[in-house]
Amino acid sequence: MRSKPVMMHAETENQGGRHRHPSRRWPIRLRWHRRLIRIGKRRYVNMITQTIKDLAERVGHAFVATSDAGGNPHLAAGKGVALFEPNRLVFEAWFCPTTMRNLQDNPHVAVVVADPETGNGFQFVGVVERSADTAVLDGYIPDLEPPGLPQVQWRLEIRVEKVMAFSADAHSDRPLG
Repeated sequence: MRSKPVMMHAETENQGGRHRHPSRRWPIRLRWHRRLIRIGKRRYVNMITQTIKDLAERVGHAFVATSDAGGNPHLAAGKGVALFEPNRLVFEAWFCPTTMRNLQDNPHVAVVVADPETGNGFQFVGVVERSADTAVLDGYIPDLEPPGLPQVQWRLEIRVEKVMAFSADAHSDRPLG
């Protein structure tokens, strides 16, 4: 019996261990996970544990790092951090105009909650999904509203993509969990 000749194109040829379909190199569990991510359905792990929530409530303040479209960093501090499972962080503070301008250009942020005594805490890397003004000072109380300070209180809702340990000592930037 004669076998049919197989026509192979240059890009589909099995060279150097490459398969025609590169996804078949991955185990089935990882293939499905990659497909879910590709079509926008993410499986979230519970990144924000009770330990992280307790530290955020005890400390009460956090630092928010943003950068503009050119990559120039800006650091802001504020109170009122609330952590929601599995991957939500809500931050309400009197942010300066530079922070809000940066978020319009680049919604990626890093938020650090750290214990001031030990220097240890957690860093949250994510994307601001929603921002809304919650309070506005109108200038009628000069003692409460010094000139030049931010006049709008903002509420930022952040989708956390990574949680990392934060420390003043030697540490790695590997995500927890």
